[in-house]
Amino acid sequence: MNYFFRIPGSVLLICGLLAAAGCGSVHGALPNVPNEEGGGGTGVVSAIQDYASADEYSAFMASAGNEPFAQVIDINERLIPGRGLPEKWLTEPVRMERELSVARGDFLVFQVLFMNNSEARDFGGWRLLSSTGISRDQLFKALHALSLEGIDHNGAFFQKNVAVPADGVKSLWFGIQTDESWAVGSCSADLELAQQDGDAVRFNVNFNVTDDKPAGMDDSGNLARLKWLDSTIGERDEVTAPYTPLEVDGSRIDILGRSLMLGDSGLPRQIETRFNASNTAVDDEGTDILAEPFRLEVMSDDTSFSAGGLKPGENGDCFARWSARGGEWKVEGLSEFDGFNQIRIIYEADRYAVLDDVVLSFSLKEEFSRYAMGLDRQGGSAPESMEWTWDTTKHQDAFWMGGVNGGLMIRLKGANYARPLVNAYYDYRNINLPASWGNEGSGGVLVNRQNDGSLKFEAFCGKRVVTAGSRLEFNFDLYLTPFKPLDTEKQWEDRYLHMNQGGNPAMPDLKKAEAKGANVINIHHNRGYNPFINYPYNDYTTDELRDFIADAHDRDMRVKLYYTTREVTNNMKEFFMLYSLDGEVIHPRQEGLAWPVTNSAGPHPWLRANLGSNFIPAWRETLSGRFDGMLDLAVITTPDSRWNNFYLEGLNYLIDRTEMDGLYIDDTALDRRSMRRARRILDDRRPEARVDMHSWNHFNPYAGFSSNSIVFMELYPYYDKLWHGEAFDYQKTTPEYWLVEMSGIPFGLMSEMLQNGGNQWRGLVFGETNRLGWHMPAGQPMNVWSLMDRFGMAGTEMIGWWDETNPVSASDSDIKTTVYRAEDRVMITLASWARLKCEFSLNIDWDALGLDPAAVTVEQPAVRGFQKAKNSPDLQNLKISPRKGLAIMIRKQ
Repeated sequence: MNYFFRIPGSVLLICGLLAAAGCGSVHGALPNVPNEEGGGGTGVVSAIQDYASADEYSAFMASAGNEPFAQVIDINERLIPGRGLPEKWLTEPVRMERELSVARGDFLVFQVLFMNNSEARDFGGWRLLSSTGISRDQLFKALHALSLEGIDHNGAFFQKNVAVPADGVKSLWFGIQTDESWAVGSCSADLELAQQDGDAVRFNVNFNVTDDKPAGMDDSGNLARLKWLDSTIGERDEVTAPYTPLEVDGSRIDILGRSLMLGDSGLPRQIETRFNASNTAVDDEGTDILAEPFRLEVMSDDTSFSAGGLKPGENGDCFARWSARGGEWKVEGLSEFDGFNQIRIIYEADRYAVLDDVVLSFSLKEEFSRYAMGLDRQGGSAPESMEWTWDTTKHQDAFWMGGVNGGLMIRLKGANYARPLVNAYYDYRNINLPASWGNEGSGGVLVNRQNDGSLKFEAFCGKRVVTAGSRLEFNFDLYLTPFKPLDTEKQWEDRYLHMNQGGNPAMPDLKKAEAKGANVINIHHNRGYNPFINYPYNDYTTDELRDFIADAHDRDMRVKLYYTTREVTNNMKEFFMLYSLDGEVIHPRQEGLAWPVTNSAGPHPWLRANLGSNFIPAWRETLSGRFDGMLDLAVITTPDSRWNNFYLEGLNYLIDRTEMDGLYIDDTALDRRSMRRARRILDDRRPEARVDMHSWNHFNPYAGFSSNSIVFMELYPYYDKLWHGEAFDYQKTTPEYWLVEMSGIPFGLMSEMLQNGGNQWRGLVFGETNRLGWHMPAGQPMNVWSLMDRFGMAGTEMIGWWDETNPVSASDSDIKTTVYRAEDRVMITLASWARLKCEFSLNIDWDALGLDPAAVTVEQPAVRGFQKAKNSPDLQNLKISPRKGLAIMIRKQ
């Protein structure tokens, strides 16, 4: 809805298209910044524009009289919130009109600047009054009030208020989407902006439509890409691979490999898994994982949980809804095709009541509760008992418990849930304490092993008093794991080259990479053809990137790009416009907090000079090579904003321009719905694309002591691979820790090693290698690749050490064995977690392997840096040193 008001005597002026030099640093127009890494810096930094002092500003506004005043800014200038008035505005003549030009089919961007020298004002709507040269209806449909309204990351229309402080100035951004049907010639429009108190202000826009060739999205300097903010690309009811359409049969909801059965209350009464024990396939028959169904118990003399009468709601291939209600309680549920479930338990009090407690409980069978992670507990073996209470200084609100082939993660939420920041920036936007579960810190969770071996989970809120009209939402999200069977064929096929950011050479040598066996190339930021963080479609390198990718394709290699959300670079032409959106896209700084550890002494001086201080500084780099001396300075973005839409359109544009083969995602602010849209875009355009995610170990005070898979679980259904390894310990942690925290296997993903090259022996029992080009000790990962090639991994079945049906085990429990089995051959991989050198034997079920021990050859092949050759090794007399392992091949004669 638009609101139509008028502010008497107010004046607004229009700023034309911003030239390329007008937004962000551009090559050849850089501020003078020394190549130093000190936080605030000691060098002289020239701001892009100078601002009037407080006295100069006051004098200027006083001379304008009591009426609000406005002035057109130059196309190379920008208005920074909180910085005041650009100095040159005080001396240059006022230009009341500027004619803008736009080619048919292009998106015309302009900004309206309001100078307010009276009381504070709030704008909250707009109206198109009249037009010339084009019909009013046609122009109304084409107008986008980018600063006042838009399409959010979930595809919903929204409006927002924009505040202009007393004696302040504000920039408001608009766009006009033309098309080929528009007539060439001059057009104009009269518009009004609404104010909350009922007044309005009028302004005029003049523009000229030309028959020039449309620039499209290729020229970032015209800011036409701002239309991406309101995109709904990839938002449709369509299942992504490898998932199957959701099926509903009464109270049973079937998804890939899993089923959810609902009770009459609308809460889950049973969950079934059909994944096999190693999670490499989906079986026909399922197994129940719940020992006790979900229950909500209200301990009160005044009310009790009474929802019932389960009612199916709307459903489709991608989702199913349901509800149940009774008295003051109702349950609303949503299931989706990837295994995500959202359950809202809503209590609307119709009278005064005392609730001694509200408890949500369920329990998992012993075989599906062997491992756990979350709520201040790192991943590994499940606890026998655990107590946890809410503490929003920690990024903790979810708990996973399960086996490899069946489990669940529950995330406790209230109606006030907002996605927190991740990585070292958690302190700047913490979890909101749920008004329901949190209950001012008195809520928490208990986990206890029961007499029958099951593990019981109980979430409680503690005592509280409610009054008539009170509303509480005891919400939770439920993720049924694993999300999909392991794609072992991709794991054996894809061999990554991933050179670290910066350094030489500027880009990998494809010929050398091919010779070493790599066939997937990840291009990090701070590389020659991807110099800026999260800005691969910059004006300098897109054509060269396209040519590099074409060369790789000629060699049957894939190329993926570092491209994520969480932070944006100052080199984006849209950078200053995004900053003008009052925290919608660029997250504001929280007063009273120290600067983040990544910028502990404060932001780089360039950011201070040009933005002020209302932002969170992130990645910083002074580039070398062809961009020598150019700054790449990033700031943190706001989660769940329109920036997700821009990001997704950017992905689509990258595919158009470069035919890239997927994404390398570093700790991201994307939500699951946006990640699903990204997967659809890739599946539509590049069906064999890959998505892998890297994450720094979040179990530290900067990131809020959270496990990575807890933080990012919702995105896992749409990934092909994990690279959890930075600051992870591959040497001193348990195999259970590796399985749960790093491998991805209980969730349907496989991984690769990172920190210091990992441990090649232990990695192999999880199907992992290191990546070529990153922390690469001599011989890795090529040595393990050669071992895999010699054996022939294609078509093999992986039977992990965690699988009770594994036909091979070691006599020493500290030796873990994983089997790779084909019809005519088997490779047994072993790794030690023992403190001392082990002597042990192998227990082999030859029938289960499908082999006759009298008709096989046994080989311990020589692998450089991995093991020495041994013909016909004695499987009953093996030795392994601490933290090392073996690979033994058995073939039919």
